[in-house]
Amino acid sequence: MSLSKPILAKIVLSLLLILVFASFFPKKINLVIADLGQHLKTGEIFFNTGRIIKSNYYSYTEPDRPAVNHRWLSGVIFYVVYKYFDFVGLSIFFALLSGVTLFIFFRLIHKKVGFVCAIALIFLASPFILSRVEIRPEVFSHLFTGLYLYLFAQYREGRLKFNKLLIIVFLIQVLWVNAHLFFVIGLFLSLVFAFNFYLENRYDSMRNFLSLFVLLVVASLINPSGIYGVFEPFAIFREYGVDVSENVGLINFFSLASEIPNSKGFLFMFFTVFILGIFSGVFVLRRFKNRKDWVWLILFIIFGSAPLMMVRLVAVFGYYSILYFGTLLANFPVLIQRASKVFRYFIPFFIINGPFLFPNYGVGLRPAVQDSANFFKYNNLHGPIFNNYDIGGYLIYNLFPEERVFVDNRPEAYSVSFAGKATGRLGSDEAAWEKLDMEYRFNTIYLSLWGKKDSTKEFLFKRFGDARWSTVFMDGYAIILVRDIPEFDNVVHDYRISNPGERYLSEPQPPY
Repeated sequence: MSLSKPILAKIVLSLLLILVFASFFPKKINLVIADLGQHLKTGEIFFNTGRIIKSNYYSYTEPDRPAVNHRWLSGVIFYVVYKYFDFVGLSIFFALLSGVTLFIFFRLIHKKVGFVCAIALIFLASPFILSRVEIRPEVFSHLFTGLYLYLFAQYREGRLKFNKLLIIVFLIQVLWVNAHLFFVIGLFLSLVFAFNFYLENRYDSMRNFLSLFVLLVVASLINPSGIYGVFEPFAIFREYGVDVSENVGLINFFSLASEIPNSKGFLFMFFTVFILGIFSGVFVLRRFKNRKDWVWLILFIIFGSAPLMMVRLVAVFGYYSILYFGTLLANFPVLIQRASKVFRYFIPFFIINGPFLFPNYGVGLRPAVQDSANFFKYNNLHGPIFNNYDIGGYLIYNLFPEERVFVDNRPEAYSVSFAGKATGRLGSDEAAWEKLDMEYRFNTIYLSLWGKKDSTKEFLFKRFGDARWSTVFMDGYAIILVRDIPEFDNVVHDYRISNPGERYLSEPQPPY
């Protein structure tokens, strides 16, 4: 059966838009501080053995400690793409998924505000969305959030039967609960829509969505950890014994991450959009008295408040703000016409130049990011390794199973007592470091230098002055020190850095 010309033209235009949207997301991978290495190794193990990692498997310190793994399916998907297309293909895959997500939100508002205004809203929301362009499992949460909003809107407008909706979202929820921790957003959205149907006096639909909520809870139980997996997201703010930057609020995150450029401008933009959105939403709802649009304001307040508690939700806010402001603008057709006349002149500039305004634009790994791991393997270095939290996933990807890590980027996999002992201010507490070294007898120290944190600097300068350790590798990403033992004599002789303190202070930091 051949497609009609209008349908074919619509498909071609949709694909072109997805490619344009996807072109904004590629960013060269900083594997040293990314969780990606651990996800790839988890996917590799499942691909080869069928085993789902449900413990602190990669560490030699607490290897048998159980840990809920909501990201195993993301790891499998990432690994399959990586296996056949390497890191370049993985970058493109991530960009395409993100492009599809943007296209879903475009479809949600296209008919309401027109092509030009829809594109303009996407570009206005792009700073929030593009703040999370590292390849992470949360890309699936962004996609599934968009799909749920699209499907719920289709049902609300009478374009999708409830029975079909049940089947589709049940299948998505099963995928979601195994792909990323934010599967709870699906549960939350079903309850918000049920409440809004109550406000609209659509009681049958309200009951339908309450039953949908129950079904989604059942679907969420289909994960390797069962009911413990369902409750894991609600314990995300528990004490880990270490500060998890992903779990802090937006303001605190930028105060900690000093290497992120223009952080004050980003915060100003966020609060401007958030406050403007609330006041404009209240104005529109009071003026037009449209009860069915209360759901969008409720969601905007919740999604806007969420990044203030957890920075990793800022991209969800960005995606949702496209739908929200598009819904508000739909009430002002004259304003849409005037805005479209202005915005249409700026859109070509953003499409052509926008992607290249961001640092490290491109696909695959950053240059030289694998140098430290290659050095470690080429010189036959070995552990036990003392490493910091950030570099754990990188070491798992490059060195496991020959070497296991001291600690990695999964705080939930370690006990609070161990995390506090392992990540405390060892530089200022030399006795604590000596006790730790006596316990594990480290042969190598392998640290991420990203951001050159004060605690890392303090610890390293103590080691630079310790005759038992020699610095043999250092670049902008990582540093390696080896213990003064006979088997490392050759590498110390060939590569020892004579003035590591000076080198550390002068080593340029790769751009964020």
